Amino acid sequence: MRITGWTPADFVGKSFDGLFIRMICLGRRKTFRTVLARHRAANVEVRMKQKSGEYVEGEHSVVPVIRGGSVIAVLGIARDITARKRSRPN
Repeated sequence: MRITGWTPADFVGKSFDGLFIRMICLGRRKTFRTVLARHRAANVEVRMKQKSGEYVEGEHSVVPVIRGGSVIAVLGIARDITARKRSRPN
């Protein structure tokens, strides 16, 4: 959680939609919902809101945890790619 400043307590046990409201640009909701619906992992670039209110560019690897045919959790790893995105020529 070093990238965003959010703590595990800010995420564990919270609704998936709640995470979007707090952290992830709403334009990516459809992508994450597709991951959940298809029960497949994905890599997604997102603009992440930090707890401070600032934004960073991130790359998420997201994996749904499935039990009994239902998604019961989502595991994710995020990388800060802000510097890489800023150094790309337009």
